[in-house]
Amino acid sequence: MSERVAGFPIASNVTQEMNASLTAEVLPEEIRRTVFGMGSKQEPRSDGFTGKFFKAFWGIGGDSVIEAVRSFFATSRMLRSFNHTWLTLIPKVDQVESMRQLRPISLCQFVYKVITKIMVERLAGVLPIIVSEGQNAFIRDRQIVENTLLAHELMHYLKIKTRGKKGYMALKVDMEKAYDRVEWSFLLAVLEKMSFNSVWRGWVQECLQSASFSVLMNGALSGFFSSSRGLQQGEPLSPLLFVLCTEGFAALLRQAISEKRLEGVKVAPRAPRISHLFFTDDSYLFFRGSLQECENLIEVLNEYEELGGQKVNLSKSAVCFSKNISLPDQEFLGTILGVGAVGVHDKYLGIPTLIARSKVATFRYLEEKLLERLQGWKRRTLSWAAKETLIKPVALALPLHVMSCFRLPLSPCRLLDKHVARFWWGVEDGQSRIR
Repeated sequence: MSERVAGFPIASNVTQEMNASLTAEVLPEEIRRTVFGMGSKQEPRSDGFTGKFFKAFWGIGGDSVIEAVRSFFATSRMLRSFNHTWLTLIPKVDQVESMRQLRPISLCQFVYKVITKIMVERLAGVLPIIVSEGQNAFIRDRQIVENTLLAHELMHYLKIKTRGKKGYMALKVDMEKAYDRVEWSFLLAVLEKMSFNSVWRGWVQECLQSASFSVLMNGALSGFFSSSRGLQQGEPLSPLLFVLCTEGFAALLRQAISEKRLEGVKVAPRAPRISHLFFTDDSYLFFRGSLQECENLIEVLNEYEELGGQKVNLSKSAVCFSKNISLPDQEFLGTILGVGAVGVHDKYLGIPTLIARSKVATFRYLEEKLLERLQGWKRRTLSWAAKETLIKPVALALPLHVMSCFRLPLSPCRLLDKHVARFWWGVEDGQSRIR
């Protein structure tokens, strides 16, 4: 694996100074600061203790926690009991019919979370330097709005491009069980290619390989098993490791572009050419709409699937085209890729990719989502304080993500206010409480 990844155009940006800061001695004060910076009200894990317990009795058991954490960083060895995790299955849909519709969430032990939290804090300062600009998830000083605005501009370019011999495509790729399929050997090879030293790679490897699991179903534990691949969802370090793993995919795309096998989209003469936008497992690929580029892209995806362990979910992936590609050619190229051809992608990261002539119609989905939330809350059994708790962080937060990119018309805003007000005042015997 290391030999194959060695040929990737991944920059070895991790310097000796970065490695020194990543693997510096973990001091007791750093451990204490990490413990007291973690949540206090989380559910008890398999050890039966919450963060609140450790904070309340830090004067009694703090030294034991410090000794356990420092032992891991000094020896790169972890007690198996520290990394025994409960898996709880969260339904993705209302009516579950298969295991694919369940999301496994890891309930890690507190000491293990302290260890990984320390690694996360150290790694977070390095990621903005070593991760390419196409990724914006879990990286300091990078925001989700950067991806959404770029996607909007690129899709607008495809919409207005009606002339010219060159047509372009936008492929929205969905990776099936992306976290669960990560190959550890590929991840470790990418870390080595980036010049992470052996100490840091050893810590990561021990966190991956020492894990064991039991499934929590209906309040009872079942089974005891280990894993040979995948990242734990709900564990602090996993999102950052997935970003580094996805950097291998970005390297394959850059390699194909440098070899003239793929061509990104350039919306203006002085604009940069963009081939991909990544946000965790949401991938947006932009390339020329031709048979040759479709075949080359399939080769890149197949290589990433083979090395990284990923699998493209064709049923949830879709492709759209610029207007200068005929409908028969669109259907043909979509068939070659094995995905459905659509006129326009509905949303990307929760925001419409294109704004129709009627902005009210474009943003009507916000009202529908709000009504769906309100109908699920039992209004008559909620106190005023409970309603306020639901309204402020949930109901009023729905449009904030969209408003970070676009200016909403007054009409949708007034409708949202009206529905929130009706929920707040409630209805009794068919009559409003306001007389």
